[in-house]
Amino acid sequence: MQTPHRKLRPRNQTPNLLAVRRKHWPTLSSYGFKNALCLVFIQSADKERALEETKCYTTQSLASVAYLINTLANNVLQMLDIQASQLRRMESSVNHISQVSERENL
Repeated sequence: MQTPHRKLRPRNQTPNLLAVRRKHWPTLSSYGFKNALCLVFIQSADKERALEETKCYTTQSLASVAYLINTLANNVLQMLDIQASQLRRMESSVNHISQVSERENL
């Protein structure tokens, strides 16, 4: 059972997961990483530690996905800001052309 003061430390667990990947590389290529983690968990003598390492890896993966989504969202917002600025400049140019053509028609 996990105690309340115990915190996940993904950075400390990463070398263990890398060792798992290297040790079970044929398993990884044959069944995929998810299935390999399940296999490691089943074969592990220390189920709690294997579960904690799996939780840490999952936490790292989710954090990575969240970071990538945030980066993508920021890039989309920047692109939209640039496009809005370009549209304002185009609108200004069209208004200027319209005013010049109205003066010539008078």
